[in-house]
Amino acid sequence: MTMPIVDAAATRPATSTALVIDAAAYAQRVVLKGRAVPWEAALHARHLQQVEALVRPHRRLVDLSAWFGTVPAARPELVAAMGTRSRTGYALRTLLADDTVGEEAAELVRIATVTASSPVVVRLPSPAAWLAATHELAGTPGEFDRDDAENASVYVADWLRRFAGFEIDTLLLDGRRSDVAGGESLDDYPPLRGAAEHHRRTLALQTGDAVEVAGGTGAVLDPRFWTAVAGDGDAVAGARDGGARDAGALDAVLPDADLVLAEVPADADPETVLARRAALDG
Repeated sequence: MTMPIVDAAATRPATSTALVIDAAAYAQRVVLKGRAVPWEAALHARHLQQVEALVRPHRRLVDLSAWFGTVPAARPELVAAMGTRSRTGYALRTLLADDTVGEEAAELVRIATVTASSPVVVRLPSPAAWLAATHELAGTPGEFDRDDAENASVYVADWLRRFAGFEIDTLLLDGRRSDVAGGESLDDYPPLRGAAEHHRRTLALQTGDAVEVAGGTGAVLDPRFWTAVAGDGDAVAGARDGGARDAGALDAVLPDADLVLAEVPADADPETVLARRAALDG
């Protein structure tokens, strides 16, 4: 089946808030029935269409963070090469220099963008998280500071040139597993900020229960929002940093932010998810 090529710019929602929904775990249970996520580019794009039919996000989420988790098992020789030197950044540079990894990632993103019916968000590990993860994988773990993370961002920015011609709305750095000394922020990553501005993309950083957006505001929807039903009495809707509302009233509204991230729990009930998603539309 040939999937249509859609002009993402023409399909932007009228609302100024961009709702990005991570329904991967939920869809693996409901759509895939426990099977592995298909990562071949065309199959993955088709899977994303199925997920989006369930939760109707404002943006298509292409999760390269999750995809990179499949690389070690497929490429043990690459993992071995990553561990041949212990100096800071060597494991990450070796991974990013691998043409097979780069080409597969680029094709995954390319197909996802040309088949999308909404603007595309590409999530990839933050430089700090990626630096630590690759050293751990290579068997050369260490402690890293913000200078190390900024240096890593140079390699990541260079690697992202592979996506230069793609219609990507937002680059979302996944720092939820980052453990860099002193924490991290977008201010640590001038190379990535410059690259995003050059290609007119929004740059955002997800850390814990918050999201930082360059030139804008971000919020994270409490995951309990998707499982609450009338009568629960829990204050679950709204951003985790405030703005909670009573789930019993089902009067949910999106947090007042430019970018809102939401994750649907794997065990959420499909009927409740449908109802809660409808509630967000008012």
